[in-house]
Amino acid sequence: MRSSPFLSFKQFVSTEHRNYIASGVRLVRAVHLRRPQVGLLDTGCLQRVARRSNLVAPIAATSEGVEPFVEFVMGSARVTTVAHRMWERIVQPGDTVVDGTCGNGSDTVALAKAAMSPDGKYGRVVGFDIQSEAIASTQSALETALTPAQMQRVELIHGCHSAISDYVGPLEARLICFNLGYLPGGDHSLITQPQTSLDAVKASMEVLMPDGLISIVAYTRHEGGQEEYDNICDLAETLSPKVWTVTTQGVMNRRKSPIMIHLHKKPLARSRQATAMYREG
Repeated sequence: MRSSPFLSFKQFVSTEHRNYIASGVRLVRAVHLRRPQVGLLDTGCLQRVARRSNLVAPIAATSEGVEPFVEFVMGSARVTTVAHRMWERIVQPGDTVVDGTCGNGSDTVALAKAAMSPDGKYGRVVGFDIQSEAIASTQSALETALTPAQMQRVELIHGCHSAISDYVGPLEARLICFNLGYLPGGDHSLITQPQTSLDAVKASMEVLMPDGLISIVAYTRHEGGQEEYDNICDLAETLSPKVWTVTTQGVMNRRKSPIMIHLHKKPLARSRQATAMYREG
């Protein structure tokens, strides 16, 4: 059985994570903080990281992006809180976003709010779930959160998320999320399956645009959950670091704690080799 690879806080902030800041700079790259204590990660420290990374805009706003993870490390924030905050900084109005596991609709609503323009003319949301109950719950949640015009740009699919490429074009999606396992409050015998989840992640890699993110929350304590997690990790370990940055975060001493997996597809301009690999793919 695979031992789950968890990142320390220092490793987490040393990995490339996207953070939108006031001037429109879209990426904070490869930060290497030499601070051993989480509590010492302050705005001044981030400002120095900005100068070392040649960022041309103030980076104070990124402290808000790091804060949920600090709370997560201290045990006072949920995985979904960290994920949603990250999505807010990655997704822009007009983007296409995909929820591969609609569930009760909370993730779908978070994506929709980030991707939809206020007038409903731009942005697209695609959601999948094999349970009609989940589709109905998500539809209701979206109707409460969005305007009728925005709802016109939502497509909910009662079917398997492995068919994502039938509904989303190549390099179209900015962010794709999966919350694996079973429907909260639903039938626990109805769960995502290791093979179809792996197929869905592979398909997501094809429809994800450069500088996009695949965000996965995996659970290992139900039947098939460890295999599902292992399959995704095995795939992730084969990905070229020239094109992908893959990270995991989780709580090791809580048996039922979920594990976050993020696959960030690097921008085309990051390197000539990455550009060539995209073309070959």
